[in-house]
Amino acid sequence: MKEYGIINAYCLDLDGSPAKLTSARNSKCHGLERVEWRPGAWRLFPLPLKAHVKSVVPFIHLRYLVYWWLCYHLQRWRKKGYYRISLALDQGYIVHYAVTRSRDFRFPFMADSDLQMGPVWTDPRYRSSGISTETLQAVSATVSRDWRRLWWLCRDDNAPSNRIPVTAGFSRRGLAMRRPSVFAGLFGIYTLYGQMNYGTVTERPGQRATADQNSMRRARYELAAKYAGKKEVLEIACGSGMGLGFLARTAKRVVGGDIDEDNCRIASAAYRGDPRVDVIQCDGHSIPFSARSFDVVLLFEAIYYLGNVGALISEVRRVLRSGGTLVISSVNCDWQGFNPSPFSTRYYTAAELRQVLVEQGFHVEVLVGFPDGNSSYFGQFVRIARTVAIALDVIPKTMSGKEWLKRLFYGELKEMTPEDIEEPCRPCPLWPLEQVTDPAAHRMLYVIARVAEHDDATRHDSEGDRVLTFARETRI
Repeated sequence: MKEYGIINAYCLDLDGSPAKLTSARNSKCHGLERVEWRPGAWRLFPLPLKAHVKSVVPFIHLRYLVYWWLCYHLQRWRKKGYYRISLALDQGYIVHYAVTRSRDFRFPFMADSDLQMGPVWTDPRYRSSGISTETLQAVSATVSRDWRRLWWLCRDDNAPSNRIPVTAGFSRRGLAMRRPSVFAGLFGIYTLYGQMNYGTVTERPGQRATADQNSMRRARYELAAKYAGKKEVLEIACGSGMGLGFLARTAKRVVGGDIDEDNCRIASAAYRGDPRVDVIQCDGHSIPFSARSFDVVLLFEAIYYLGNVGALISEVRRVLRSGGTLVISSVNCDWQGFNPSPFSTRYYTAAELRQVLVEQGFHVEVLVGFPDGNSSYFGQFVRIARTVAIALDVIPKTMSGKEWLKRLFYGELKEMTPEDIEEPCRPCPLWPLEQVTDPAAHRMLYVIARVAEHDDATRHDSEGDRVLTFARETRI
């Protein structure tokens, strides 16, 4: 598994108004003793609080305390250092702490005049008391005169922590994602994204592609076509619809759905007037069709963008008919040349893909393709250069930005169109995973997941003709 840090970023613009809530050094709140610890030249840890601590709590790791202390004293040279730990004690027991500090280089989207809060911890017995919200409000009031903005960062899947800044009046600024590289693994550098623009990582008409890239596109749609003949097909995350027309040659009906509005507009324009192809804007976590609506569902180069793969697989299981097929393609994250997408949330290995599908009642077959078999001197040089570039995080993040690198290392590029998928290209066989000696030497994974005939036929009867409708899921 390859998984990267994703956190929600909330921000409060401080207006410099007088503090409405005070956070005195030793005040009483909710019957708790509130203490604010400050670092000093020799105060590396909150040792003055040692007498108060009567139990072991999940306190901050030592390496973080050392790092924050060091950053604080380095930043003080520029008169921009701030570092406090707010604690709440109940009869000597630590029941809450919150760290407030000035930004460091790991968060380049913050300004020198910004502060951030985190980590924050509250004893489970006090998590409904509002103590975290009150601490957040108190800190924001205290620092409002000298600092411009206050940030709150928390994991996307932590619902209680996401409610706290909203309650305190913060606004969500987007997702902060840790860059997946060697240096990010050591230091955790984050990039802030607003609304995800998946168009920048989508193959679109007019872009130029290598021969390998075109072969991979042809291979996944040829694989899908084997199951699509005279069937009703749904492609989730279809992007700009580059393969919908190819499938429609033999399928009874093809529906392409994507969450990105621009992708849907491009796909809709390409197939306008074609009665065999429909394009809708939708989220794969909630497929807007009734149960047992399709014979084949496709998910190509998209599973690593999903926030909840289990929910999507469950939805696919719902809309598939008895004997239906789900076809997935994904880059092999065990391949040594693997370079993750900037919007990816988690990459699945072959074993993990098999497990998540089997748990949903599918019968699974895994194939591999496109071996990394270039053993020439230039091929080895390209492989080394790619590995170094990935480690240094210098590869462009967009499809268009990568074109000049592809031209430099892989030769002539060809402009992509929806029709060129039907043109002859270099064939590449696919092998069952069990028949290859080194799966990590192959760049691509392909999964065929089948619903057995009459298997669990009544599983979704309670959902029957449920049709999900929501604002964005309208025809383009």
